[in-house]
Amino acid sequence: MLTWKLWRALSHPPFDNPLFNHFAPINDNRPSVRGLFIAYLFMFSAMGFCWSLVYTWIVPLILPFAFMINFAYGIYHAQETAAYITQEKTAKRYDLLSILPYGSIGTCWLFCMKQLYKRGRYHIVQFMVRLVTAIFLSSLIIFLFVSLFLLNTKSAELSIAAFSANTQVTYFTITGIIVSIGFYLDHVQTVIISSMVGVFIAASSPSNQMEARIRAIGVYLSLQVLTYIVTFLAISQFIPLHFISEPTGSTVIVIIGIGGIAAFFIMREMLMWFLRAFINNRLNSSGHEFSEVLQLIMKSA
Repeated sequence: MLTWKLWRALSHPPFDNPLFNHFAPINDNRPSVRGLFIAYLFMFSAMGFCWSLVYTWIVPLILPFAFMINFAYGIYHAQETAAYITQEKTAKRYDLLSILPYGSIGTCWLFCMKQLYKRGRYHIVQFMVRLVTAIFLSSLIIFLFVSLFLLNTKSAELSIAAFSANTQVTYFTITGIIVSIGFYLDHVQTVIISSMVGVFIAASSPSNQMEARIRAIGVYLSLQVLTYIVTFLAISQFIPLHFISEPTGSTVIVIIGIGGIAAFFIMREMLMWFLRAFINNRLNSSGHEFSEVLQLIMKSA
């Protein structure tokens, strides 16, 4: 799976590599939390879950905002990567560095990783995404176990209304777990695709950094919007949306969540294969050479 291979390469930067550290060494300073920070996050996530059960408008309001964070960071990283590699080409350093054993594809990938970890910005983003996802998943799993325990109690001890309400909470919790996993997968694939878009645009030899930024933003936006549209059409064809209003609507929502994330993941996996083929064509390299370069970079990490 290309997602896993590229994510391993991006999440293990070669800080001791001379080419990675050329002109400006990058420190591997990772953020950490202390004191009651995690306890407060657990408390706020539990409170947010309870509020969302009472005020149903909270989820439709917050959910798009959460995914827009990944979307915005992808735009930023794509145009920064394209501009940085273009700057190296303009300064006549790219051609010189490309004769190293990494070749053109390895040089571009190292420049992309250098821009990603520049000033430790991505360390903070990655740390917060992982922490928030872990806290929300943990809270939702606890709620799920409690809901399932109550559902398994004897009917005499639990009224029909309470049983029905607890069933809805269970479905809501499962949907929350699916969305949390989807959020993290979206973050992973956003970073990968934005990196590949930045490398692809820079390989197209734009005349200056501004042109590289504009091209990267345009291509990234087009690919993302196309992916969203195709995923939505696939889901709507698989499960007609009017089923949500029927008595089995909660079950259908869970199925839509699972199917939507699976479809979105597969669509972006296919997009990565196409981008890799375009990049290899631009840089006159092969898929085999691309894999060997990634292995070489990871060994130097």
